Amino acid sequence: MSPTEQCSPPLGVQEVGGEDAVLRPLLSVNGVDTKNSLHEDTRTSTKSRSTTTRVPFLNNLAHVLLVVSIGIYIWGQVMYLSPSIQLSFMTAISPFWSVPLTPPPPGSSLKAYGHYEMLAPTFFVLLTVLPLLASLLFFEFVRDYNVHRHTARRVLAVSALLRRKSPHFKSIPGLQWVRDFCYGELLFIAFLVIGNVVLFVYGWINQRRVLPRPGDPYDFNTVLELSGVVFGYSSVFNMAFLFLPCTRHCAWMEFFNISYANGVKYHRWLGIWAIIGAILHAIPFYWLWYRQGVLAKQTLPCFDCQLDYWHIGYPKWFNVFGEISLFFVLVILFTSHPWVRRHLFETFYYMHHMYIPAVIFAVLHFNVIVWWVLPTLVLYLSSRAISRWNSLFSVQVLEFIRLPEGLVKIVLARSEGGFDIGQFVYLNVPAISKLQ
Repeated sequence: MSPTEQCSPPLGVQEVGGEDAVLRPLLSVNGVDTKNSLHEDTRTSTKSRSTTTRVPFLNNLAHVLLVVSIGIYIWGQVMYLSPSIQLSFMTAISPFWSVPLTPPPPGSSLKAYGHYEMLAPTFFVLLTVLPLLASLLFFEFVRDYNVHRHTARRVLAVSALLRRKSPHFKSIPGLQWVRDFCYGELLFIAFLVIGNVVLFVYGWINQRRVLPRPGDPYDFNTVLELSGVVFGYSSVFNMAFLFLPCTRHCAWMEFFNISYANGVKYHRWLGIWAIIGAILHAIPFYWLWYRQGVLAKQTLPCFDCQLDYWHIGYPKWFNVFGEISLFFVLVILFTSHPWVRRHLFETFYYMHHMYIPAVIFAVLHFNVIVWWVLPTLVLYLSSRAISRWNSLFSVQVLEFIRLPEGLVKIVLARSEGGFDIGQFVYLNVPAISKLQ
């Protein structure tokens, strides 16, 4: 669905009310009868699409490639820390960036390491960014190819099955809570659990190559440091999918026939997992620094120190930026409580914009995070920009009536464009809020 945002007309715009509004047919902005214009638009759209050469094989192939692209994106997020990727793939692309296959001797200049910073971006561009873009292109082809729907019949059947709730869990002791979830939600929870567990295992194996450092014993301090690093990877793994469910007319959600309203719950679950990962990322390091007696030294900023990689200022501000990001994340967590959403929606809505500084300081904390977050974040920001642009245009209010039980009836003049039954129409009333 492609939701359309509308806003009420500014003061001074003449509105139609009373019997004229009730008896008068719903008009388009150009004064054309809505029913006739709707049929004309439908006939024109159908005719234009019917002239296109329709090959069922291409439609089926596009569906398959779309699913494959989504699978590659998910696989890339999970497998980034796997030994096979870190050894074989990174070794294969190292010559392109002049990165030596064996570590340079201690004390070597930064030039001896080549463009080491380009290894991770290359992986994410090839196995996450490009598959995501490919999935969007395949989805647009599928949507343009099919006149009445853009989801294959097989996908619709699977989607209907995933919405069912199993009746068998009601009689199993200890699993009664599962009956409140449908098959699709249980599958999504399983994906989160398995994905985070696999990433944790791969991250632990990957970090064991460098921890403990040469000359240091493998003790409890090493376990704390390993745990902190790996939970940080788990947090950004969940952030890689965080913005997809809350993106209006998201291609993935539409393809699996998941509405925007139903997809918000997945955004909440991903957000909780990401925040839990961030908290578990910080706690082991605080515990480690407390055991070492350097808690204040590692957590407080310095303003008279050099910030390059070889001086104390770099690790200090590295930690401070992470603490600032964690602070904004915790603000979002506390203001997202159901009670706050229901009773203080303005607070919930505006505090949710703290994700912007949270992401910025997270990237300053660990620059590779940008490649986890950037693809889906760009999609979300693009959707918000389009919605905001649509809300800048006022519409003609044909009827505005206050009904019993706190209901309000609003009849708007139909604007140009195609509309389908069941689509959302978002209203923006500047007198109430300029952003909502």
